[in-house]
Amino acid sequence: MVLPLSWLAAAVVEIGRIRRVVPLRTSAGMLDGSSPVPDVFSVPSSYSRPSLRLPAIGAGTLAWGDPTKGWGINYNTTDVREAFEVLTDGGVNLFDTSEVYGYQGFKIAEGSEQLVGSLAARMINPPLLSTTFMPVPWANVLSGGGVRIGRGAVTNALRNSIARLGVGTVDLYSLHAPLPYLGGSTALYEGLAEAYSLGLCRGVGVCNFDAAQVREAHRSLHKLGVPLVSNKIRYSLLNIERELDGTIETCLELGITPIAHTPLAKGLATSRYVEAVARRSRSRVGKWEGEKLRAFSRVFEAMSQIAEKKDARTETQVALRFVMAKGCVPIPGVNNAEQAREVVAATDWELTLDEIDQLTDQAIALHVRRRDHPWLRTL
Repeated sequence: MVLPLSWLAAAVVEIGRIRRVVPLRTSAGMLDGSSPVPDVFSVPSSYSRPSLRLPAIGAGTLAWGDPTKGWGINYNTTDVREAFEVLTDGGVNLFDTSEVYGYQGFKIAEGSEQLVGSLAARMINPPLLSTTFMPVPWANVLSGGGVRIGRGAVTNALRNSIARLGVGTVDLYSLHAPLPYLGGSTALYEGLAEAYSLGLCRGVGVCNFDAAQVREAHRSLHKLGVPLVSNKIRYSLLNIERELDGTIETCLELGITPIAHTPLAKGLATSRYVEAVARRSRSRVGKWEGEKLRAFSRVFEAMSQIAEKKDARTETQVALRFVMAKGCVPIPGVNNAEQAREVVAATDWELTLDEIDQLTDQAIALHVRRRDHPWLRTL
């Protein structure tokens, strides 16, 4: 992401030992009078290739094809087709998948990549497609392959992903996690560089890297002449660890797009749970006990107050706008048309600086409470 600090003017504020990134931006533009953050971000143009441009929001497909996440029970091909149509009709044109998402459905063409590819193939102007490489030796076994080792496994895996997606190239190819690899990190970065140079992908990224790991990846890929486009991180209003530990700040400094997976905190940062807490429900809501939900009462109250001030906005949309306001591209999981409409409705308005600050204060307070409630770290 080329998100120059002249666009975002991100300020780093010290709060005791806690640091946070505060975007100094209003709906009218930057505080210095320049233009507001655009809807599309791109990597630096100093590299030989044209920039890969990423939109401000996308959609995740982690659960597509995965029976352990409700596939075939709570939603099916019809549901995701309707969701896909709502999203693309509403201008959301980034879909994130992985070679390991929904692998149980590979043999019947219902893996996540296969489902995404079949829907994208129907479009005259297909959306951007992002997929990942899982750097564990046995990942190939899931699809009938051998043990992974060396840089060649990276490009081979991408070719398999391309085949499942039914495309000639993917837009973004990322390392799924900073895991040990047979061949070391050098082989991984060389594999990404080879995939990029062969035209198998338009850009490369990483996932779940902290600030130090991002700097290493950026430096290693730069030596190979390849820009690092993105870092997909766990980030939401209910889990701002990657903001407080400097990861987001580092990404913005280096011109790397922070892509926020789980931007709705596994569904907790949505209107359903906000309303349950407002009712002071003591019973279980979804998989969450009423007592645990009360830990979010203050941040939920702030979300409700802001949603009420906005015309026809929901707490879910407030949570997504918060992530976007911090310079991240949220990719919430979308499994049906109703969820898709919430994502689309979050694209055409902004939070004020006061509202961002109000939410950030509550998010920091929740983060501090993690010492007493370790389960909050799982969000």
